[in-house]
Amino acid sequence: DGETLEIFFEEACVALASPQTSISATHGNPADHDALLNVRSSYLTLRGSSRMVGLTAFGKRTKELEKTFNGWNATGQSATPTLLDLA
Repeated sequence: DGETLEIFFEEACVALASPQTSISATHGNPADHDALLNVRSSYLTLRGSSRMVGLTAFGKRTKELEKTFNGWNATGQSATPTLLDLA
């Protein structure tokens, strides 16, 4: 419904602000794995919320981003400019 969708968009704006802060931190310190975990967590939140309001295509994209960051974090590698651009 419209009210639920409105709440989603408000929460999505908040959820998107967090990775922007983390991405900025990672530009200054590519080895900041906590910042990369914060980016992944934001995509996890967006994925769950988007599916609840029927935005399945958006949910699928955020799931792929979440999986990308899960894999990257598992390797222990520092962030690359390409990864940060993707985020």
